[in-house]
Amino acid sequence: MVDIYAEESNTLQLKDQLKGEVAFVIVEGKRHLEDEEVGVGQMLISKTDHQCEICLEKGTRLLLFGGEPLEEEHFLLWNFVSHSKERLQQAKEDWKAQKFPKVPGDKTYIPIPEK
Repeated sequence: MVDIYAEESNTLQLKDQLKGEVAFVIVEGKRHLEDEEVGVGQMLISKTDHQCEICLEKGTRLLLFGGEPLEEEHFLLWNFVSHSKERLQQAKEDWKAQKFPKVPGDKTYIPIPEK
């Protein structure tokens, strides 16, 4: 993972610099993709390593990560990722039963979304 901060508006050109899938997560600021504005918390994914160019506005911070795709299919359920749907279901049940270790000093509990 690479933390990138644009001190000035510019274009980050990664063509032929990376291999595999590449993802950008906007942490601060924004960037424009054609006619659409992409803001904080949004993720952009490029599945081709030869099309990695991103225009950044001044003050934009983003995280860049990726690599070669995993060989087996993976599934996402809220904050959990696994190659097994059964494991995801077990994680969901364990989360509901609050079986995961607590963060020291944090007394909050966020319920897992049902959808």
